Amino acid sequence: KTETSYEPTQDRKEQERERKMAALPVVIPSQRIRQCIEGIGLTIACTQDVPAAIRLLAGAHTSLSIDLSLHSVLGENGFLAFTQLSEALRRNTSLTSLSLKVSFNDLRAAQMEELASALMHHPTITTLSLSLASNRIGAKGAKVLLDALTSNSVLTSLAVSLYGNRLGKKGARNVAQSFSDSSNTNLQSLLLDLGKTELGSESVLIAEVLGRNASLKSLSLMLAANQLQPVDAHRIALALAASTSLHSLYADLAQNRLAEHGMKPVLDAFVSNTSISHLHLNLAMNYAHSVGIQQLAESLPQFSSLDCLHVHLGFNTPDPRSTETEVPAEMKVPADHLPPLPSSPTMENTTLRLLKLFLTGNKCGPHGIKAFVNVLSRSTSLTTLNLSLQRNELLEEQVTNLVEDLTGNPVLRSLVLNLRENKTCPEMLSEVLCRNGTLTDVSIEGCQVDLSSRTGPITKACR
Repeated sequence: KTETSYEPTQDRKEQERERKMAALPVVIPSQRIRQCIEGIGLTIACTQDVPAAIRLLAGAHTSLSIDLSLHSVLGENGFLAFTQLSEALRRNTSLTSLSLKVSFNDLRAAQMEELASALMHHPTITTLSLSLASNRIGAKGAKVLLDALTSNSVLTSLAVSLYGNRLGKKGARNVAQSFSDSSNTNLQSLLLDLGKTELGSESVLIAEVLGRNASLKSLSLMLAANQLQPVDAHRIALALAASTSLHSLYADLAQNRLAEHGMKPVLDAFVSNTSISHLHLNLAMNYAHSVGIQQLAESLPQFSSLDCLHVHLGFNTPDPRSTETEVPAEMKVPADHLPPLPSSPTMENTTLRLLKLFLTGNKCGPHGIKAFVNVLSRSTSLTTLNLSLQRNELLEEQVTNLVEDLTGNPVLRSLVLNLRENKTCPEMLSEVLCRNGTLTDVSIEGCQVDLSSRTGPITKACR
């Protein structure tokens, strides 16, 4: 029996590298990079010359954006190039803003130790963005890196993407511990992408720590595709809603398993919060359907401090492959109960000025959509509405009636509607919109309307 080597040959390595680089759309020549003006924001989009990137990082720039994603050369010779990159960063004393993208580079915990060493005591960087998606840094690597970042009191704005790294429940506890032990009281803006990292129910620990952070004003916490159950999502929402310092919050809970009964409790958790003025919730692809989505309409009139609300509910259809999980008592809805449409919904007590509502691909029918429209048409504060109804199988008359109800709101000034993949009648919609005398900005996707006979100024966009 002869021995067989499974190590890739040098030629195969070169071929693989060339294949990956061929897929990249732009290559910036090294000479062009060196000719860039000193002291301005510089973007290295897809350079093959890693040494040139290292030299730039070691230069006197104040703002840099370097993209070395899919760059397998970083892993050659024991990650020598990444070590040089980290060392150049450590020595730089002029950078105040850095965006470093090194996704898909097979980086490990050892490389995170090098990067952490370069950033822990960096004296000048105040704005930092790190994209480390789809590497192999593990729970240990995440802990080492985040310990360093949360110890640097110079940072005021931080964005870290660990998407696709297998952190697991231990990683979730490590992340929570890093922020719990943070000595940086100057950090005001944080984006933390932990999507698809196998955190499970331990994600709640992270939300609880960040919800107690008194310095953060803006938070984006992305926990998509982490197998969260309805109770997990509810606890996460309650933890974040307990914050008294946040002004802006983006919570990404998409691609989990909130199901029919898990949607409304997440939105309801923020009703009593008085500090958050801009709230963005991504609840897409959570196996909810008409009842769960329709119930969300009942929550809108309860908000008394929100200025802007974005809710993404796209592609929520029941999962035919699994059975419904046991519903907690506080979330139970009778199976035969379809919540009735409010007879006279009102939003008189709300301050909601801008609403973006994405109902794309839900097929929740006119009854479910009507629940939202009934509430929105009676708002006394809503001036801007962006509503996506794409792929909901609505008929011509149903679309027309919904638009007529919305345009009956006298305070609404800007209306953006996505009606693609529904049945629409341009003539009927044109007539409805022409009768309206208050809208000043209309954008319709999926239907070509004619507003030439309408009186009063209006900006129109039809696609």
